[in-house]
Amino acid sequence: MCSRPLRRTCLVSASAPIALLVLVALLGWTAHADEPSRLPACDSAQEQIALPDEPEGRVYEVCISPGLATLIVFFSAELKRENLTLEGADRFTVVEAGKRSISLLPSENVVPGERLKLTARFADGESPPSISFVLVVHPARATRQVEVFRQKRTLASYQQAEKEKDLQLQQCREETVRLRSECEGPRGLTGLLAARRMDRNGVVAKDVMKDINKHPASALNLKSAISYRASGLVAVVVSLEAPAGALPWTAAGAELVGPGRRTLRALPAWQSEPIDPSVIDGRVVIEAEATEQETRGSFRLKLWNEDGTRSVIVSGVTFP
Repeated sequence: MCSRPLRRTCLVSASAPIALLVLVALLGWTAHADEPSRLPACDSAQEQIALPDEPEGRVYEVCISPGLATLIVFFSAELKRENLTLEGADRFTVVEAGKRSISLLPSENVVPGERLKLTARFADGESPPSISFVLVVHPARATRQVEVFRQKRTLASYQQAEKEKDLQLQQCREETVRLRSECEGPRGLTGLLAARRMDRNGVVAKDVMKDINKHPASALNLKSAISYRASGLVAVVVSLEAPAGALPWTAAGAELVGPGRRTLRALPAWQSEPIDPSVIDGRVVIEAEATEQETRGSFRLKLWNEDGTRSVIVSGVTFP
């Protein structure tokens, strides 16, 4: 029976990709269920907000992340730029308020899991007079653009939003079919071959430990790192060690970011067990669907725990 959840854009549970199951089996690991994250998923690069006449003090969550810009655009309403308030504004590299937009660029000084309140007031005095956001600091992901509609939205904007939802739903359906097919099909090397995930080159491995650098702020120590490639798939296996006195650590999310901030479609991270100081070799597997062309160059790997406060950041990851 398969136990791995679908990729985070879908709401239907399904199975683990065959390649990762084989890798886990070959290395003798025991997978366990992913723990729920207290952080927002932060999957959407763009959000739309339609303000009611009486918002009743509602606050809207927006994901931000160190070094990633977020733009909030207001339609049919101008702002009182001098009345903008932002908690922790001194920890942002950029905070710019225009007539109809707010630009934000958090610095490395914002803390993952932190929640900062942003309030903007409208210039025309109509209802609602203001809007408030909670900026949730995510270790790796940010909502890049937020569109706020204060008056009635146009038909075109509704049609565009509906089109985007239909596209996401179709992608989820296709992925559900694919993952169910993999789960119900043959296992082991036969499964890899049947799914066309392995060609005559097999699964190729590369020791990348000597080429990578661990960020000083990483919560765990890095002992080893090996990257893998199969047909249409790549994976990174890191061995981590918790410092003395550290609480157990479990990866709740992973991101592989390459040149030009190109992000690979990483699956939920797998690890053998929660990592605490008693664990000698805490192995974590990060897998992504990607072609050879998409994985050229050096990548940064970022892992974070359920509340986002303890991350592992490694740069210089390359694939065979």
